[in-house]
Amino acid sequence: MDSSGLQAACLLEELQANLPPVPQGDDGHIDTRRVLLRLAGVRPDLPSGRDREDLEALCREIAVRRRVLQTYDPGWRKGDRQAPLPAEWWPLLIAVLLAFADREWPTEEDDSGMALKSLNAALAAIDIAETLDDVAIRPDMRCWTEEILGTVSGGSGT
Repeated sequence: MDSSGLQAACLLEELQANLPPVPQGDDGHIDTRRVLLRLAGVRPDLPSGRDREDLEALCREIAVRRRVLQTYDPGWRKGDRQAPLPAEWWPLLIAVLLAFADREWPTEEDDSGMALKSLNAALAAIDIAETLDDVAIRPDMRCWTEEILGTVSGGSGT
């Protein structure tokens, strides 16, 4: 793991440590908080199966609907429960998206599209989070975003 990956892993661990516990139980709904905790532990260069589906669904919720709910019905459908993702979970959401966007560019892998979706969703999530009460975007996350943007565009990132 390079130093950037190590810093990302440390940030993800720190953000998770400061979150309230998620109630156990599976009532058939998708709990976005549980999804974020699971994705935070996945190697970002290898999302597959359920991890990839959930990552794509989160990107879609942010890019198209410009919101994230705490729970969804199966298939990421909006159900009768429409409570927003609590404010304290937005930094982890953004960090997870940035982790999946942070890679070597240009890439020869077929997965650069997923990385770009993740970067786009992270940028949109930062914009959305700035309009929410009680969500603070950490300076190190802003720097991480700028570094990724610089890498994607072929610049230095800062």
